Amino acid sequence: MLASLVAGIAFALGHHYFYQALKGHVVSNTVFDQQINIAIGNAFAFLVRISLITSVGTAYVQLLWHTLRGQRLSIMEIDSLFSLLYSALDFFNFKAIRGHYLLVILGFVAWTLPLAVILPPATLTVELSQQASYSPQTFGVPDWNDGGWALQNSPNPSDFIPAAIEYNGAQPALKRTAQMTVFQDSISSIAAPSLNSSYTLNFIAPSLSCESTDASILDGFTAAFGCSLTASGEDATRCTLYNQISYLAWTPSADSIVPFTNQSVSMSSDGGSGNEGGNGEYIASFSAGSSYGPVSGGPARIFLASNAAVDNDATSEWSVSNCTLWNASYIVDFNFTNGQQNLVVTDLQYLNTVGLLNEIGQYCPVCAQTPVNGVWMPATTLYTTPASTAYQAVMDIFGTLLVGMIWTTSTDVQDNQAHTASTIIASTALPYTNGAAMLDAVPELFQNIIFSLFSNTVSNWTTTLVSDVNVTHLANQNVYVYTWRRLAISYAIAVVVSIFVVITGLVLVVLNGASYSNKFSTVLRTTRGSDIDKLVENNDRTGIDPLPEELGKARIWIGPLNEGSDTEMIMSTTS
Repeated sequence: MLASLVAGIAFALGHHYFYQALKGHVVSNTVFDQQINIAIGNAFAFLVRISLITSVGTAYVQLLWHTLRGQRLSIMEIDSLFSLLYSALDFFNFKAIRGHYLLVILGFVAWTLPLAVILPPATLTVELSQQASYSPQTFGVPDWNDGGWALQNSPNPSDFIPAAIEYNGAQPALKRTAQMTVFQDSISSIAAPSLNSSYTLNFIAPSLSCESTDASILDGFTAAFGCSLTASGEDATRCTLYNQISYLAWTPSADSIVPFTNQSVSMSSDGGSGNEGGNGEYIASFSAGSSYGPVSGGPARIFLASNAAVDNDATSEWSVSNCTLWNASYIVDFNFTNGQQNLVVTDLQYLNTVGLLNEIGQYCPVCAQTPVNGVWMPATTLYTTPASTAYQAVMDIFGTLLVGMIWTTSTDVQDNQAHTASTIIASTALPYTNGAAMLDAVPELFQNIIFSLFSNTVSNWTTTLVSDVNVTHLANQNVYVYTWRRLAISYAIAVVVSIFVVITGLVLVVLNGASYSNKFSTVLRTTRGSDIDKLVENNDRTGIDPLPEELGKARIWIGPLNEGSDTEMIMSTTS
């Protein structure tokens, strides 16, 4: 009885730990296939059921014999109580079971206990889930030390005249990549290792950092425009009431933040005078000189000024940003979900600002033939690293997208406004009239251009290979899901009830003075008759376990005394 209870608890725990070992594993990657694993779970449930029912049944027998030894019962009652564990119909023999309610309760427990072990096998299910696998792969990172990012002249000097190697703009492939990124407002498609995958790269690349700047620097444009940008609507010095400027972007020179001469910029097309400018130059020439400057005067910078006021009579409120080119360290997560890419910068460290040059080197074949002060000079001398030239090319392209002006004209007092622009920024997704938003939007757009260079569709430049990058692949696979609480609750109910029943059985063993079993030999030893009395010794008539060895070897025969006789008798022999 107690051993059966312990065995039932052990099998229940085994069932739990078996399912726990399968939990989260891919169905195809387990030791056994799915059908065998389900069969093992059913086997555990069956063993738990058998063990607990055996313990309950044994306790029932102890109570049955305790009842039989203490009361005079009719044969009908004894039959019903004996068969209560095997025949549910005896629960409806109310005359026989009346007064034996504890036996009825234990019998009911024995019948209903199997219900508690129906649910546990179903606590292990199979569901479709994304599972991760890992593999090392090699990726290409743009090589900024490659000289192919920028255009440069090819000097052919005489043997005695050194020639300058000049920066002549960015490569067309770089321009196309930048323009595609800006106008589509998305990063060019990067090849995914698999449909659902991710990896992290650490690399060095250019970056743009923007910070807010005092709007007073716009006072430098008063001379260039011949009027004030920051004056109120009623101030006579304010730029014409019929021309409302909403956006300005420019690059400084080596010695001036606003490098424009008096009345060098016009907002009209008729070459007028006064507030309209005196030389008739269009705003399209606003970026003349540099879209990445200054040259030889500090880091590359672009100034952006936004004016959100649209009412001609309102006071202008300018927001000015100073965006500087940096050499930066990136850590970027490349994530692909169903082929859709998502790049997240997890760490960005600004290392140093980047200065620019018009002349990036000198070409002098004669220098390699004639020593200078006893030193042989190379035929080609670079003033800056190739990486700086590459950074300069990226900044140059970005500047051409931003530099210029947007203003609004009005043909009558009814404010029939028409937008005029000398920049393509209005064709982008940048919030150019919102200075605060531009502080984040401009560096992000610059970043997107850098990330587009990782696309295999625009890789017209050399790359540095980064090997052994850990790639996480996600694939939909069938995995085992184990709901342990349902198994625990089901088995806990069965075990707790069985424990109370077994405790009852142990108490009855003590009260009976011995343990009884539900065997024919037990009934035989407690039955009186002339033939039986010859077979069973007096000290064996209690029926308690165990069965005496000699009595166990006895043979009995139940049947008619003579053929055709209706008389039944028990014949016994021993061997």
